[in-house]
Amino acid sequence: MRERLRRRQTSLGWSVEQIRIRAELGRTTVSQALNDENPAPSGRTVTALARALRMDADPLLDLLDVATSCGDGASGIGDSDRRTPAVWNLPRRNPFFTGRAEILDQMHRLLCGTGTDVPSGGRTLSLQGVGGIGKTQLATEYAYRHATGYGLVWWVHAESSTLAESCLAELAEILGLPVGGTQSVLIRRLWSVLSQRDDWLLVYDNLDNPTGADQVPPLDCGRVLITSRSPAVGRLTPDMIQVSPFDRGESLALLRRRCPDLAHDEAGQVCEAIGDLPLAVEQAGCFLAESGLEVDAYVALLGARPEEAGLADPTLDLHPGLANVVSLGRERLRTACPEAGLLLDQMAFCAPLPLPVSPSETTASRSGYVHLGDVATTVRIMRALTGLGLVQRSGAYLQVHRLVQGLLRSLHSEEEQVVARNEAQKLLATARPGIPDDPSAWPAYAALTPHAQAVAEAVDGEEPSGSQTPEPEEFRSLLLNVCRYLHVTGQYINARTLSERAYARWTQSLGSLHQDTLRAAHNVGRALRALGAYEAARELNENTLEGFRRVLGEDHAYTLASATSLAYIVQHMGDYQAARELNETTLTRYRRVLGEDHVATLNSASNLAWVRHVLGDFETARALDEDILARRRRVLGEEHPQTLLSGSNLGRDLFALGHFEAARALDEDILARRRRILGEDHAHTLVSGSNLGRDLFALGHFEAARALDKDTLARRRRVLGEDHPQTLASAADLEASSAAVRRRE
Repeated sequence: MRERLRRRQTSLGWSVEQIRIRAELGRTTVSQALNDENPAPSGRTVTALARALRMDADPLLDLLDVATSCGDGASGIGDSDRRTPAVWNLPRRNPFFTGRAEILDQMHRLLCGTGTDVPSGGRTLSLQGVGGIGKTQLATEYAYRHATGYGLVWWVHAESSTLAESCLAELAEILGLPVGGTQSVLIRRLWSVLSQRDDWLLVYDNLDNPTGADQVPPLDCGRVLITSRSPAVGRLTPDMIQVSPFDRGESLALLRRRCPDLAHDEAGQVCEAIGDLPLAVEQAGCFLAESGLEVDAYVALLGARPEEAGLADPTLDLHPGLANVVSLGRERLRTACPEAGLLLDQMAFCAPLPLPVSPSETTASRSGYVHLGDVATTVRIMRALTGLGLVQRSGAYLQVHRLVQGLLRSLHSEEEQVVARNEAQKLLATARPGIPDDPSAWPAYAALTPHAQAVAEAVDGEEPSGSQTPEPEEFRSLLLNVCRYLHVTGQYINARTLSERAYARWTQSLGSLHQDTLRAAHNVGRALRALGAYEAARELNENTLEGFRRVLGEDHAYTLASATSLAYIVQHMGDYQAARELNETTLTRYRRVLGEDHVATLNSASNLAWVRHVLGDFETARALDEDILARRRRVLGEEHPQTLLSGSNLGRDLFALGHFEAARALDEDILARRRRILGEDHAHTLVSGSNLGRDLFALGHFEAARALDKDTLARRRRVLGEDHPQTLASAADLEASSAAVRRRE
């Protein structure tokens, strides 16, 4: 505030004496008001200075109000300084209100414009958001900050029509209106009186049912501020602000005001756990201050039993606590729309991230959206969910806050949790994201993968001891595809973790020779191979291949894929003759069973070409890789990851044959495409970076080779780890290129 006053003084070029004369204040008063080392000035002083400097007083008074309410001095805005409306019934102000400056500014612009006085013409604004997001606190704070602009400010409890009518009837009585007749008649009299003035603000708190809009004044004057969990409140006004969680700075500020003993890092740990939900931040701060619990222990308690971590405690008069909000909301939802109640319980076991939802008969089903039923059913469920403020909707995506999820799970018995978790698996299994090797399907998998991981983790963590119940077949199929997606997009650690857990569960619940168990084992082996754990990958792959042969036969696609994977592992372990024999046998079977151009056949042929290369038969490898590249371009397209793999392999052959310029041109093209399609840190992109560095070195471009080798090594260390064979190879490449640069210098 003082900074704004001083900037205005500078722009006008006025001295303190000139300001004093115009403001009709003492010289000392003006000097102290402009000096940061002095106590905050009174509201009357700020108003006089604003008038003298030709400034809008309200923003300055707002800044003064914020400063004093945050403990920067005794409040300088009493009733004598900022006029309290003659008619007033606001709930008490929250002395711990924190942040939200941008939203408060936006509210004021939408309700009152930017003038110094409240403009004529009625305006209505709604604040919409999920429960616990801070809508009521925003409305309260706004009303207090801008009380000086109104002669009447009235709070209406709008949870029900009965409550709203009662509040409005009380206002009518205070204004001296005749009380005879029904409440509806009395309210019409109230509208008549309010239509003759425009200095009023009505705040409708928790107007979650837009059918209660009969109690909202249909007037072209005054101001109406509405808070609601329901997006349908947008019917009442074109101006609606969707309230979001705190930003991290606001969360930290409130948490440390409530619990000053928290260190900054500890406060950040708590904020991360509670997801910056304002009500939860308030409750967590109070609980930690009162309990003295260590932060690590609190976070663990929050994850295991959130209802016992302070979330069931009421805070202010209008805040019964997040646990109560969730419990009551769930019961209301189960009564009003049982299908929506079921979906809410299912989403409690998904990730706290947006979940794509669509009707089953729409084309969106091909994009990996989960299905709730036909169009009418889907719309009914989504409206019921968002109307009670437990779920946030953005387009076709639904999202539940992680704390709400934890509280929902705590409302279930162990048996009920198993049922809800199984229903969550069935829900996710309705999605059809496509073939995981197809890059066009990756966005759908990216949206679904966190939810599949979360539900799978719930199976690991909550399955009753000794249970042999497997996941539904459709969910197992989705989970296997998710593991494949993680692998082809280079997320090898996540692929290994998810596959290993599925393999362990299904070995117990389905048996070691079940087809899905063997497929999970195949995924584990593939992830181990990508991470350089060749011994473990070989042992597991050999057992898996034997299992596929016993169950499905020599020529089944899964058996052949397992044989191809084993051959790949064997060749990386240096047994090239064994790898060649296994690859030749497998390729022959693929060609007979699936044909020359099948994707799996081309994968097997690519492995054989690689073995030919490492055995020194470069011309044969080149011819085979050229044929595979041509076929993949025709079958898969120019920029499919497998097509790019063939291009990379051909570049390797050209280099081995001494065609360095041709290898460089091809490797540069493949590297650029992989960076764009797969990303900078994908393992295949890093292979291309390593190959191009080799080409540059062979052509004598040592500086460029060193720069590329350095970048590739840093990325491989981060992505694959220090001891991965490819990381070690990059370290050797960098040492060689660096030595060449030093020799040239």
